[in-house]
Amino acid sequence: MIGLGIGIPYTRTTSGPSLGTTIATTHYNRVIADGGVLPSGISGLGSVLDSVISAYGVTDSTDFNTKVPVFLDPHYTGYKLGAGSGTTLGQAARTVYAISSSADVTQSTAASQPLLLAHSGDNYWWNGGVSGNYCSTPNASANQITAKDMIAEIQGDLTTGYKAIIAKCDSAGHGMYLLGITSGKLLNYGKNSDGVVSTVALPYNNGDRFWIRATYDSGVVTFYTGINGTSWTQLGNTVTITNSNANLSNINVEIGAASSGAGTANLFQGKIYRATISDSIGGDYVVDCNPNEYVASTSQTSWTSNLGEVWTINVDSGNTGYKGVLVNRAILQGDGIDDYIFSSSFVLPTVKTLYIGGAIYNVGNSYPKPFFDSYNQSNQNYEGVDAANTYFSYQAGTGINISSSSQNNIFAVYNSVRNGASSSIQINNGTATNGTTGTGPSVTGFVLMGYRTIGTSANLCLNTFNLANSADNSTVKTAMYNVVKTMNKL
Repeated sequence: MIGLGIGIPYTRTTSGPSLGTTIATTHYNRVIADGGVLPSGISGLGSVLDSVISAYGVTDSTDFNTKVPVFLDPHYTGYKLGAGSGTTLGQAARTVYAISSSADVTQSTAASQPLLLAHSGDNYWWNGGVSGNYCSTPNASANQITAKDMIAEIQGDLTTGYKAIIAKCDSAGHGMYLLGITSGKLLNYGKNSDGVVSTVALPYNNGDRFWIRATYDSGVVTFYTGINGTSWTQLGNTVTITNSNANLSNINVEIGAASSGAGTANLFQGKIYRATISDSIGGDYVVDCNPNEYVASTSQTSWTSNLGEVWTINVDSGNTGYKGVLVNRAILQGDGIDDYIFSSSFVLPTVKTLYIGGAIYNVGNSYPKPFFDSYNQSNQNYEGVDAANTYFSYQAGTGINISSSSQNNIFAVYNSVRNGASSSIQINNGTATNGTTGTGPSVTGFVLMGYRTIGTSANLCLNTFNLANSADNSTVKTAMYNVVKTMNKL
């Protein structure tokens, strides 16, 4: 005991880190040593684990892995990048780590590695260059302007075809305004039927993150680049453009496309962090596409900007291909063609509870779209959405389902308890559907985002996959729903 010099005793008390933080620290060290990334950091993962520990009454790390043998999420438990190919080049998942290393999932084939959309603090809209994926806001008097100052922060492909960043025009570039990049990396400013390009190319490579800007003043266009959105370097010389009146004032403003508001042409492939328009050089924004204003718990299909604009996140209607998505945390996405990731050695318990955070895209193809399946075809442990748009849980020859049509193209929390006659499934902790899935023998290995043996991949996003070694009651299911909901920012 230490006195403070005024007759008041002072006792120092200390407390160590929580169990969740202790487990998270050990896990972080394993991931980093293996060359992986843990986006949430120790504190983010530790906080989530403490909630899981509370839900299951976990006593130590061994007990955690016994009660929750599979706990994985690329944002919280981390990932290791693979080579990828095509759209996924440089942004593919080779490994997603689980808290228990025995449940890590991997994919060594570059062409089958799922897309890994990283998140390091700033939200962004991403598109793989597929028609129908773009952001838009409706025509309004506020965006029927001259567009004297257009600014955007981007990261992506700079050399494959023409790429529109901001557009209120048709697919030929005729309209009120356009800001884009040519295949030669020249900045392009368009106004009505006229357009000009920068006199020198952008000093960046594919995958670099940077800012671009074009200003218009009395027929003179000046192009700029920057690295922070406040300091600018002029790109080449000024150029002149015909000072004509703009037309096509009745169409939407598109971000990442230029096609009369339809998102079908001049598609940008990559990330757009922000795009703004001012009606005077250096003036207040009158159009502001800012993905950081997106709040998934409010709406996953749109957001309202600080200017009152409603920005819609448009998704194409195909059953395959990478979808445009607003990235607010690390996201894993499959193309519905050949992507999947798996563990070939983990032994699945016969009685279990699954918690899945993910999004299924555009049902209706001939095969169901599995979040999860057993590694081998025998004693299949399927979990996903079928062609009739129902969430389906299947094990040992029998299954149960519940309508999931309201969740098409948006993230949700899917839950199933596999315990024979008392099995049940839920979406977003709603009313449970009870039935029989069978128990059957234990199965070795599992696949995420597809079927292993018949090579079918699912067109979906998978953020969270947790498996408990128990048939959870309603209290635990509610607690775990809240955990997964928080992890997915729903």
